[in-house]
Parts: sequence; C-alpha cells; structure tokens
Amino acid sequence: MASGEYDGRKANAIKAKIKKNFERNALALHKKGSIGMLEKFAIATPTETGNATGAWVLGVNVKSASPTSYVNLAGRPVGSHLDRDFYAKDTIKRAQKNVNKAKYKDEIIISNSASTIDSKSKRVYYIKKLENGGSKQAPTGMFYKTLPVASLVFNRAKRDIGL
Repeated sequence: MASGEYDGRKANAIKAKIKKNFERNALALHKKGSIGMLEKFAIATPTETGNATGAWVLGVNVKSASPTSYVNLAGRPVGSHLDRDFYAKDTIKRAQKNVNKAKYKDEIIISNSASTIDSKSKRVYYIKKLENGGSKQAPTGMFYKTLPVASLVFNRAKRDIGL
C-alpha cells in the first residue's frame, strides 16, 4: 500500500478502540453517578427507624427496583446525623453490588417503596408521604430537593473516573 492510501483495517481497529473506550467510560460514569444520586437520596431521607433510608434500592434492567434486599434497621440508635450516615452507607453498600452487574446500555433504576404493616395487616407505603413533607426531619421531602444536584453529582463522578 502506497503512502497516504486509506487502510480500512487500521481505520476499523481505531474505530473499535474508540468505541470500546467510549462504552467503558459511559458505563463507569453511569454507575458512579447512579451511586452518587442514591447516596444523596438516602442522606436526605428522614431517619426514625431507618426503614425509609434502607428501602432505597438500585436495580439494573428492571421496571422498578424491589426492596427485597433491604434490611430492617429498627432498633438501632436514632436521631443524629451520624445515624443517617450509618443507614445511608449500608444502603450504598448493598446498591454497589447491584450496580456492579450493569453493562453498557443497561438501565439503572433508583426507587424506594418504604412501607409498614398497618393494624389490619395491610401494607402501607409511606415514602410518598415523606416526600410530601410528612416528616419534621425532611419537611421539603428528599427526591425533588435532591434532584437539582444531579449535574453536580455526575460532574464529580466524571472527575473521579478521570474524564
């Protein structure tokens, strides 16, 4: 091949390398940013028994994440910021296991279906009540208060992974 001629094999190899790097970086950003947002939601969640904070889950390729893996943290000391950090760290640790399963183009879902059983043995979901100001600890809720910082969280994630 003469100098300056197009080498399709070399171009395809470069294209494949660029695609692989892009996919790797996009996945790393998606994972790190999702964990960052989950952490923000968990820290913003009121902590009385730890159930609402512990009910934040992160699912991969599911229609809604299920709280089947959340731990009932009732009985732990409550009332201080350190307690909220404890619950949030536990939530993040469990979520990290799920997010590690994600592959490029997978959907990562963050949800919370904190509930309790009422006197008639019916499940009562109270996360919406908490979001709508049903707690003195979080009178403005958690989700909509936290959402505006998403760009900051993803920018930090981008910096942390070297992009």
